[in-house]
Amino acid sequence: MDKFCVFCGDIPKNKNKEHIIPQWLIEFTGDPNRLVDFGLVWNSKTSELEFKKFAFDQFQFPACEKCNQEHSVLEVKAKGVLQNLKAANPL
Repeated sequence: MDKFCVFCGDIPKNKNKEHIIPQWLIEFTGDPNRLVDFGLVWNSKTSELEFKKFAFDQFQFPACEKCNQEHSVLEVKAKGVLQNLKAANPL
């Protein structure tokens, strides 16, 4: 299966990995090493559905370098807004 850019949907050019949830946001919202549940998987040993656990820092998708850079502008703006909210500064 071909990998595709999470932003534009094309085969990534000058591919890099995009953390869908930025590291600074993971740290901002709690323990960066915590595991989270993302979907269910069938455990053939127990014959039960179980939550698939991931570390936030492993939640990455391929992205074109260009797309990743273009969309990082939004991330920088969002980070500034959250930092101002936390500090009770005007937006």
